[in-house]
Amino acid sequence: MLFWLVVALPRLAVADPAEAAYQEARKALIELIDDARAKRYRDRWERVIRALDESARKLSSPELRCAALYNGARAHAEMAKVSYLAKDREEAFRRYREVAARCPKSNLADDALYRAAEIFFERDPTRARATLEEMVKRFPRGDMVPLARKRLAELPNPARPTAVAERKSGGEAGERKEASRPAEEPIPGSNLPSAAEILAALEASERARAGRPPDERVQAIEELIGGEVPLSVVAGLKIRRVVIDPGHGGKDTGAIGPDGTREKDLTLAMAKKLRAYLEKEGLEVLLTREDDRTLSLEERTRFANEKGADLFLSLHVNAAHNRDAHGIETYTLNLNSDRYAMRLAARENASSERGVGDLQLILADLATKANTDDSVKLARLVQRNMVSRLQQRHGKDRVRDLGVKQALFFVLVGAKMPAILLETGFITHPEEGKRLKSAAYQEEAMRGVAEGVLQFIREREALAAGAADEATTGVF
Repeated sequence: MLFWLVVALPRLAVADPAEAAYQEARKALIELIDDARAKRYRDRWERVIRALDESARKLSSPELRCAALYNGARAHAEMAKVSYLAKDREEAFRRYREVAARCPKSNLADDALYRAAEIFFERDPTRARATLEEMVKRFPRGDMVPLARKRLAELPNPARPTAVAERKSGGEAGERKEASRPAEEPIPGSNLPSAAEILAALEASERARAGRPPDERVQAIEELIGGEVPLSVVAGLKIRRVVIDPGHGGKDTGAIGPDGTREKDLTLAMAKKLRAYLEKEGLEVLLTREDDRTLSLEERTRFANEKGADLFLSLHVNAAHNRDAHGIETYTLNLNSDRYAMRLAARENASSERGVGDLQLILADLATKANTDDSVKLARLVQRNMVSRLQQRHGKDRVRDLGVKQALFFVLVGAKMPAILLETGFITHPEEGKRLKSAAYQEEAMRGVAEGVLQFIREREALAAGAADEATTGVF
């Protein structure tokens, strides 16, 4: 017996080289995710992905094989966060779905579909919704189902429009934002083409005039800027000046709370607090208004452009007839078929001076600037930091994260810099409205916004520094 134990022990130690290789690859993945410097190099990711793929082919244990496939998908998803490339996001999505298809009995199957949906929570809510609904249907007892149901409630649903929609217009007394009307009611602008369709049409027209093959121009641009890395980073442009826009003002009161609190007063108070935080970090900060004055939407954007702002943040407060509506959301500019966003934009745009004849200019601006990575990334970081800070203080149940969205806000149209619009909470919600009036709450919220802005600047600087001092093959 002792003889066989002595013989067997060395065999057990090296019984499955594939398993040992997988554990090494998994360890390498974890280390790479945590290594801010190494993760900028594509070849590092590809090396880990190859090792995980090789393990998945050789592992005899079905459980470990599924784990290797899952981590291969995760590696692609993490790489996409650094590369900003659509092809990496698509490959991560495909791989996560492959895990669910090949490992339906694994406890990773529902996780994989949830992570697949997570890739498109903000970029493509319709796709995310379809994936989550598939997950809930296929794995009704999965441990990710409660979280999936929560996210489904937050995503726009074309079949069942969300109940909270807003108003926001000028006027002596200011109107309340309104709750959504029935789904069959026409939405202004809902029959317009999407920004992507407009861009495709413009590029097709230009290619036809120049006589170039379909993908030559796009490929040339991608080669020049290294894929989807923002051109401003490639050009070495710094962020030094921020313009903050306190929404409404003067005769335009904005939303009005049940106790008469006016949005225009809250946004100005928050803007001044945000300015103080950013100035402490060495940034130059300008406000579109320092007092209670009326400004058109066009004047606000023009101010930012004329002052040479590097970032533009428009602060607002939400309202709804439904007093249960609450939460924080951040917007970037785009055409959006979501009814809630369309209604909010229609009311935000009510004080605009633009005429119907400006439509083509607006569409052209959307096609070229609306969905820039800089604006989307800034929105995500600001939303995440603001919500996280407030949730730590007040609890997740009391501070709802409504996410990053896109809509046609005129105050963002024409901005020549990354520009976002923040809806910092609902003044009509009994608890949230009370908090919004609190100076302490405003301080906490604006500290979170400032942290998001500073994180955005740091990440841009790190990306630019990496490109400058390590111009080697494989770097993103």
